[in-house]
Amino acid sequence: MSNPHPNTVGLLPFRAGNSARKNSKRFQILDMQRVLKQIVVDKEAPARDLASCARAWEVFERLLRDMSGRANPKPVDVEAMAARKAKRQPSAVMIVGEDPSK
Repeated sequence: MSNPHPNTVGLLPFRAGNSARKNSKRFQILDMQRVLKQIVVDKEAPARDLASCARAWEVFERLLRDMSGRANPKPVDVEAMAARKAKRQPSAVMIVGEDPSK
């Protein structure tokens, strides 16, 4: 059976070793992230593989964050940010004179 992902032929998915530390879920995720990084660094990887690696990296980061007990980042509310920014900025001032863009 041929390898469906030819750019992963020379990669080892996990480091050798059988200590409890290296077999922990955290270190397995870190090893998988290392493999993803090697795929991204490969100059011949197609764009679809790079996009898949980016998505997988995001999932692994979220898993690591959940395992460490840290809170997930809050979603950004663009409308609220724009409203706060509008309150901070002074009202528009019209300068009379020649247009500098001409």
